[in-house]
Amino acid sequence: MRLGYRSIARGTLVAAAMSLVLAACGGGSGTTEEETPQTPAATSERTGQEDPLEGEWRAEYSCKDSVRAIESHLTPEQIRLQVGSLKSAMGEWGGQPTNVDPCNGVHQPRKVVARFADGNLGLFKAETGELMADARYELVDDHSFSVGAGALCYPPLECPVTWQFDIADDELLFEVGAEVFQIMNWEASPFHRVG
Repeated sequence: MRLGYRSIARGTLVAAAMSLVLAACGGGSGTTEEETPQTPAATSERTGQEDPLEGEWRAEYSCKDSVRAIESHLTPEQIRLQVGSLKSAMGEWGGQPTNVDPCNGVHQPRKVVARFADGNLGLFKAETGELMADARYELVDDHSFSVGAGALCYPPLECPVTWQFDIADDELLFEVGAEVFQIMNWEASPFHRVG
């Protein structure tokens, strides 16, 4: 994703502040993240309903999964206008992307955790806990939520943007619009509830 140093620093500070607030409120029980029991879903202030997104969701997907998701949603012209080429977009995966194979040399899948808590949404690298992107969100209805300005909604997008979601059992699917980097990370694979 296109994050500047200020966005990364802000995200790190937000994550640290959330940790301190949770610890001050008794959230620091000494259990590990895997042992932490699920808490009841928060209530959305606007809709007065339980938030079905509340909690942590994990996904694992390959570079090729991301390319398939992008190509199924965007025309070659839309891709060219946004990022120039898939080769340049997939460069953030490492490897040696080519015009023929934008995933050339990428062998490891991407593992991420999406965390929804009290109107905050963060996308983290599962292995390191590093914050990749964050934003405020608010439920719109049973299958959509708005994402405010931040690392998940940036120019040329007009913020807030509305994302669609569908939950079946413990599987979460997103439809995030027509932005390459959002599709790459949110639509490449289903997310599964943690815990």
